[in-house]
Amino acid sequence: MTDSAQELPAYVDHFNKPPPPVFYKFFPFEPWLPELFAGRSLLFSSRTTFNDPFDCRPGFRLRGKKEAVFFFQSKLRGLKLSPSQRLLKAIEGVREVNANPRVIADHLQDQLDNIGVLCLAEDWDEPLMWSHYAKSHQGIAVGFHSDVDIFQLAHPVIYTDKLPQILIPEDEGPQLFFDVFQNKDSRWSYEKEWRIIKPPLNALQRDEQYRDLVCHTTVAHARSLADQRGPAIYPFPKEAIASITLGMKIRPEDQSAVIKMIHEENLDIPIYKVAPPFDEYLLKRAPIK
Repeated sequence: MTDSAQELPAYVDHFNKPPPPVFYKFFPFEPWLPELFAGRSLLFSSRTTFNDPFDCRPGFRLRGKKEAVFFFQSKLRGLKLSPSQRLLKAIEGVREVNANPRVIADHLQDQLDNIGVLCLAEDWDEPLMWSHYAKSHQGIAVGFHSDVDIFQLAHPVIYTDKLPQILIPEDEGPQLFFDVFQNKDSRWSYEKEWRIIKPPLNALQRDEQYRDLVCHTTVAHARSLADQRGPAIYPFPKEAIASITLGMKIRPEDQSAVIKMIHEENLDIPIYKVAPPFDEYLLKRAPIK
C-alpha cells in the first residue's frame, strides 16, 4: 500500500462526493470532431502525453525488511508450503527486490504508461481550462451526462502537496492504479478534475469481465465497461452528450461547422456560446438557437 492509501477516512469522505450532473471535456476544433459527436471517438490517453510532467508519476521506496518479509509471506499463503518454507521464500524474495529495486520500479512504470485515462472537469467556466485545452478559447467544451454509461465510473481527483509514494514490493492492481492516477499536485486544483481509467485487458479478460457485468446491467453497458484496452479510442453512446459550449474566440466558420455536425447527428442538445469579456472576471454563456 502507498502512504496516501493509509489515509483511508479522507479517501472515503472524498469519494462519497456526488458527481456533478454534467462533466466537461475541452477540445480544440479538429477534423475528428464528427467522430466524437457520433459516439465513435473518445480518447483515453497515456500519462506519457500529459502536460504536467509530475502527473501520475509516483516516487518509489523500499519497504523495511520485516515489512517486506511479511508482505511476501502473505502472498505465499495460498501455496502448499510449510511456515518455514514460506519464510525462506519470503526472505529470498526480499533479497532479490533489494538487489534490483530499479528493475522493479521500471516494470511498474511500464505498467502505468499503459493505463488509459479520461480526464473530465466539473465546470465549463474556468478560463485556464479554455486556455490550456481549447486552443486559447478558440475550441469547444463538450458536456457529458455523468449518469450515462462509462461516465458513471468517474472518480474525483485528490489534490495534495505530497507525491504518491509506491512501496516496493507493491501490489500490482487496482489499488496501485488508484493511488497513482487519482492524486495530483494541489496547484492544479482549479481544474476540479474527475478521471476514468482503463487498464489494458486481453480478449479473454475482457470476455470474463463482460460475463460478470452482464448479469447486473444491460448488454450494451456491460460491453462498454468491459472494453478495456489501455490508451486507445473508445466508442460511447452519443446520447451521453449533454451540451456543447463554443469558445468566445471560435472562428465563425468553425462555429458553423460544429453546429452542422450536431444537426447531422440529430443531437437534441443545447448549444451555448461564451460571451466576450465585459465588466468582471467571469465567463458567461448564452444559448444559440
